[in-house]
Amino acid sequence: GQLALYEVGELSKTETDAIVEGTLAKFMLLALLMFVLIGLVLIGVVLGIVAIVLIAKGTIRPKMQRFSKPTAAFAEVLGIFLALFVLIQLGIGLLGIEEAAPIVIWLTLGAAFWPLVRGWSWKETCDGLGWTTGRGFFVEIGAGLVGYLALLPLVAIGLLATIVVTLIGAGLGLEPPTHPVAEGDPSSSITKILLLFLLASVWAPVVEETIFRGALFHHLHAAIGVAGAALISGFIFAVIHPQGVLGVPALTTIGVCFALLRYWRGSLIASVTAHAVHNTFLITLLVILTS
Repeated sequence: GQLALYEVGELSKTETDAIVEGTLAKFMLLALLMFVLIGLVLIGVVLGIVAIVLIAKGTIRPKMQRFSKPTAAFAEVLGIFLALFVLIQLGIGLLGIEEAAPIVIWLTLGAAFWPLVRGWSWKETCDGLGWTTGRGFFVEIGAGLVGYLALLPLVAIGLLATIVVTLIGAGLGLEPPTHPVAEGDPSSSITKILLLFLLASVWAPVVEETIFRGALFHHLHAAIGVAGAALISGFIFAVIHPQGVLGVPALTTIGVCFALLRYWRGSLIASVTAHAVHNTFLITLLVILTS
């Protein structure tokens, strides 16, 4: 593709060789990452089978609390979050401070404190949001890593579903799923790369998990149980993302997986860890592809 941009003879042999060698190096790195991913999915299949057996035996039991009192305040957190997100985006655009967006966007986390305003105690709010250390901070991180591996086959199925509907949608003239960060050039500077990782690998895991697997899933779980709560919260999580309707199957599946981690551990640390690992891998691929 790069060579096709030039007329025949416009590039020297040295310049042509440099383009080819750079492309081959990128291809080999991507191929290595794909082989690693396939290996992790196979490990995930084994871990998933083990988990199912342990769940059937009662060895693995969910640790998430189910409150007896009405949890509407936690459902309202989502609405406040979306309102803050829109207002912040409008403010950033009006003030022309796009470069500050990765920092200012953290203000949306303020929505999580709404239950305090509605009369919930600090402990009840933290328990409802999953802001607890569970069995220990590092234990929960480990649970998030192992749980993410065990759920990788489901993530892969969701990605395959999105690929299928994208191919069908292409025949109908629909745009393939994309994301605003993929439309720029994240490799243009170290600062942009760092800000991109800050947004995708820190802000999104912390804030989105707090809102969707913390507040929303907590409310839905109390109202309709784990299966419906995981599916509905995962679907809402998917449709508010900018990837479009064709990206919904993959994002819903990912959201359901993170919800299951929250349900299993009670603490939000496991799902935050899984979310961070997932996004970091995707952004790393994006940076490689655009470098």
